[in-house]
Amino acid sequence: PKTRSPVDRKIRVVSPYAFRYAYNYCTHGYTMAWWDWPRWERELDFLALKGVNLALIIEGQEQVWINALQKFGYTDSAVRSWLCLPSHQPWQYMSNIEDSGGPVPPAVVEKRLALGRKIVARLRELGMEPVLQGYYGIVPSDFKTRFPEAKIHQQGQWAGSKRPDMLDPLDPLFPKVAAAIYEAQSGLLGGARFLAADPFHEGGDPTGIDLAACGQAIFGAMAKARPDVTWVLQSWQDNPRQSMLDGLDKTRLLVLDLFCENKENWRERGQFGHTPWLWCTIHNFGGNVGLSGRLDALREAPVRALAEAGPGKGQMRGIGALMEGSETQPLLWEMFFGNAWRSEAPDAARWLSDYGRRRYGAQAPAAVRALQILRETVYGSAVVD
Repeated sequence: PKTRSPVDRKIRVVSPYAFRYAYNYCTHGYTMAWWDWPRWERELDFLALKGVNLALIIEGQEQVWINALQKFGYTDSAVRSWLCLPSHQPWQYMSNIEDSGGPVPPAVVEKRLALGRKIVARLRELGMEPVLQGYYGIVPSDFKTRFPEAKIHQQGQWAGSKRPDMLDPLDPLFPKVAAAIYEAQSGLLGGARFLAADPFHEGGDPTGIDLAACGQAIFGAMAKARPDVTWVLQSWQDNPRQSMLDGLDKTRLLVLDLFCENKENWRERGQFGHTPWLWCTIHNFGGNVGLSGRLDALREAPVRALAEAGPGKGQMRGIGALMEGSETQPLLWEMFFGNAWRSEAPDAARWLSDYGRRRYGAQAPAAVRALQILRETVYGSAVVD
């Protein structure tokens, strides 16, 4: 508007949630791979306006890998040949693929580091915190050749591509590699109180791995580098493995229940063995744009979960917007992020009328009728991949 509406009193609303989270890994590949700083600057303003206080950031991690692996005899070019380009990088960090599109050009590494530093700094300026990449064992394919005594687990294939090998977290080399990763990360991007790491995402092979001891070793390396760390894990398919969670101090964990509008894993898994978790929505797969979604699920289900499992009743600690395409459905984003500030579901008709007025700048009965039709049809549909 040309003139801002006056606010005649201070309005204070306290969120019922400790955490309001943004992004799954895939968003950074499908949507953000080639964003520049002006686009990111706009995005971070958007997150702040919506009340987000945690956001997964992987930009700049390439240089972290380079600096860390150079301590184990790798050259800059060797690490860049193992890494994936930004478009496929998320799946490498989830242990699905390696060296896709590589070698990564030095200019890309340099630009991504500068971008990552700006993103992390701006997050903190706006009162948000970054969730950075944690280390759980992935190594280049020739790591076993360089270190014959190391215990390496082959992780097989993912969608026809070779998965990265996994250095056993109980191997004596593991804490050394992890320490190098965290030292490089702190120097380049600053420390972070939240680290994301997902061993065995969409498969992998845990054969011969003591999952409880594995989890303790992964978290132990995190906590040695960052004493106040929280380990962030994704609930997707069989993960996170319960035996891994049960060997840890669960107050230092945060599970993202990724696809709650379709299936609430927290219900089926007893709140992940009473581990803190977030009610999350993916909604958008692949960064695709299309009219589909579950508006009423985003309106009702988070507050229902809060009533059942919120503080004092269970382990729900917040919400997460994990859409793989940023801002593809403004109506759904607006409805979902409204949960950051409410503990009761709004009346659907009244909310749509208010949204129409704010969205289009006037009271437009035709617009409200159109929104209601959308709610009853395409926005009442199942999520389409």
